[in-house]
Order: sequence, then structure tokens, then C-alpha cells
Amino acid sequence: MFCVGDSVNDLDMLDGRYGFHSGTVATAEEEIKEAIESNRGIIAQHPGGRGPVECLKKLLEAKNIR
Repeated sequence: MFCVGDSVNDLDMLDGRYGFHSGTVATAEEEIKEAIESNRGIIAQHPGGRGPVECLKKLLEAKNIR
């Protein structure tokens, strides 16, 4: 499972408790970026709709999935 969020209301699904991969967009709140970083998730360089796509591409590349 891969989850992407950008606001504190997403924190429960992004904090690593459930063991899945997580990511966030460039414009995410700082608390979200910190949670993603501490769980070795992906922080995109792009905001909005391009950010989740970037995160998913990076995850697939890291897993060698094409």
C-alpha cells in the first residue's frame, strides 16, 4: 500500500504505524514532511497533482518495478 498526504488530517495514515509506504508533496505541512522523513518516505519536489505521481515513480524505481 502507498499513501500520499499533505495535511495533519492525513498524519494517522502517514506515520508508519500500519507499515506501508508513504509520500507527500512539496507543499505539505512541516509536520507531515517530518513524519514522512522519519519513516523513510518520499517527499516530492513537485506540489499538487504532480507530487503524488513523482512519489509513485520514485517508489517503483526503488523497488525495481517498471
